[in-house]
Amino acid sequence: MIFVNIQWRDLTRNTLDEYASYVHFGKNYGLSDYSLVTMMLWTKPMLVKYAVLGETLFIRLTYISDKEFILLPFSKGDLERDLKQFIEMYPNFSFNTIPAELTGFFRTNYPDKYDIVEIPIYADYVYLTENISSCDFCEKIDHSFRPAYLHRMYDEHKIDFRVLNSTNVAEAKKFVAEAYGDVATQNEYLRGEMLGIDYLFANYDIIPGCEAGILYIDNEPDGVIITGKISPDMYDISFIKNSHKIRGSAIILLHEAFSHFSGNCKYYNYQEDLGIPGLHRFKTSLGPVEQIKKYAVIKK
Repeated sequence: MIFVNIQWRDLTRNTLDEYASYVHFGKNYGLSDYSLVTMMLWTKPMLVKYAVLGETLFIRLTYISDKEFILLPFSKGDLERDLKQFIEMYPNFSFNTIPAELTGFFRTNYPDKYDIVEIPIYADYVYLTENISSCDFCEKIDHSFRPAYLHRMYDEHKIDFRVLNSTNVAEAKKFVAEAYGDVATQNEYLRGEMLGIDYLFANYDIIPGCEAGILYIDNEPDGVIITGKISPDMYDISFIKNSHKIRGSAIILLHEAFSHFSGNCKYYNYQEDLGIPGLHRFKTSLGPVEQIKKYAVIKK
């Protein structure tokens, strides 16, 4: 096998278009976790780097514990060829969030090299939910979020959603910082996440596919959402934060955001639920049309 030089690159203003060209194509649910916007969010806490080998893009993350692993590779061509060459060049890496159809490749070609582990349902699922351009979808949800309740919220409160721009980005940053409070300063991962959020706020206007906004209730900021458009009818929710002062405001934020964003949203990925049962129940209550199992391929 002929080896080529592989260059690990940071996600910067100069490299956004190359990364986006690999992950923003078609309606492929398995790709939706790793939109460019989400990777920009993770680039500070997880030191995101990427490299292109042949026709395939590989993403490398480094956790706080200094443990490195490779995320699901994205290919425009011969994935198995490029993956074999990558493994020859980097034999000590493990792979995370591998789709079911790729586990056969590892079992067939490297039966003694890797353990294949299904990622638990609470840890990492893609949530794809029906169009929320109207409140009708809320019929599926807990009674307090049904259309009559939501319409009453519009009657009793002043609801306003504004797309993120240069005039309100400072207010969005302030809301998020106050929502995290002192907890972010006491937790190493949250400190990194806050750096990632600040990085998004500083670059949102030049990130391909990024759409974001602020929800106001009674003239006060009540929520912030940052998304990445990964296909004509699908968004990846990279970051969302509510005050939760008013019951149902999380649903209102979703409804308002996808009513104001430019695309014709039919599906969105609500990200992983981090193993938190309450968060898992809430996301399941939104009526996902598909939940995709993923796997970790761990070097023995």
